[in-house]
Amino acid sequence: MHGSLTIRRLQLQRHGARYPTSSARKEYLTSLAKLKSIPYYDDPRLNFLKNYTVALGADDLISFGATE
Repeated sequence: MHGSLTIRRLQLQRHGARYPTSSARKEYLTSLAKLKSIPYYDDPRLNFLKNYTVALGADDLISFGATE
């Protein structure tokens, strides 16, 4: 929305050895869908969100985590 103010920010950070749980992944996807539904970003640096996709698995170790 034009003239809107961001009042909340979500930061996704993982320790690198495990994918997020299924419920956490669902929350990430829901948050991303909300961000993508915004028709206009006041800050052009946020335009990448329109085409951003989440490439995370769920409930499993990544190869690095399996070797730890």
